[in-house]
Amino acid sequence: MAALLGARNTTSMPSASRLALGAQSSPVSRKELTARGTKSGRRLPHVVLLVLALGSVTAHRALAAPEPGVGLLVFTRGINNTLMGPRLDRAVASMDKRGLLGPTETRHWIAGRPDVAAQLRSARRKILEAEQAGLHMDRDRAINAGREAIRRLSSVYARLHRPRLVGRANVALGLALLLRPADPTGAAAAFADAVAADPDLRPDPYRMPSRAQRLLAEARRQTRRGPPPSATAQLWLTRVSRLDYLVAVELTPHDGGSRMRMVVVSGADRRVIRRQQRTFRGERVADRIVDAVTAAMRQLVVSPVPGARREPESQGRPWYRSWWTWTLVGAALIGTGAGLAVGLRRDDEPQPGPPPDSFKVHFHF
Repeated sequence: MAALLGARNTTSMPSASRLALGAQSSPVSRKELTARGTKSGRRLPHVVLLVLALGSVTAHRALAAPEPGVGLLVFTRGINNTLMGPRLDRAVASMDKRGLLGPTETRHWIAGRPDVAAQLRSARRKILEAEQAGLHMDRDRAINAGREAIRRLSSVYARLHRPRLVGRANVALGLALLLRPADPTGAAAAFADAVAADPDLRPDPYRMPSRAQRLLAEARRQTRRGPPPSATAQLWLTRVSRLDYLVAVELTPHDGGSRMRMVVVSGADRRVIRRQQRTFRGERVADRIVDAVTAAMRQLVVSPVPGARREPESQGRPWYRSWWTWTLVGAALIGTGAGLAVGLRRDDEPQPGPPPDSFKVHFHF
């Protein structure tokens, strides 16, 4: 009887009610849900593949890229280093020997070592503090920050690989010393140190008062580039950069030509293993200097200096260059990607619903 009443009431139900009930069980919503799950499921494998690809590229670079063996630093006095440096960079890059670094690459390699990079970052913060304190006329704070920046740069011999940063720190100190009560003698000494470290120093003229510009111009006329690196500095740079050999070349004008002084330091022996001095005159002086430097670097790779021992490659090998480290990283990435793929696909699967052409009617008496 209830079934008959239910059937009669259903058939006699107004058309608006039947349309409302039909809208609740319409198959359109299921199609939209299925489409959303399919699209998200298609996007997910791309994300997983991208993560795995990035991990494999990083591992390949860490394992396959050899550490450099021979670095080159060039120092010029009275010679345009902006021309000699790029020429040596191109000459070293054109050599078919791996592990050789030109002057620019050597400076970047040394500055990127963890111990050196940490000191450079802290020195940059101190330089910025000194500049801001100078703008606020806080003389004591600016002087202290500038001197602390110079001290930290000196601890990593930044004059040899980051001369512009050393020049900027000395300029900030010189400007701070010109604040009242002014110390023109100290400011002139700071500007002289800045020019000695970076002869191409060109600070912002809008932040340099006229008095500072005059002192800087005077320092530029009287100051020459600083001396070449000492044996202690070169040994320290060789050790911290993990180079097999570090070649330091000093170029100075001499008797109508150019004099080249070359010092080679062995990272394994931690001592100077070669000193050489030559004078070039006549035509094609720059080309002959480049040929002499590249020949010396090539000889260090092909036939190392007698008496200099080379550290085994396995000794002191960093953990991030070991095969087992990247094997574990790759396994973790694959496991994470597979777990995400399975978990997110389950969440995106549409839940089964009632048949598309059915609906339910509940009667309460």
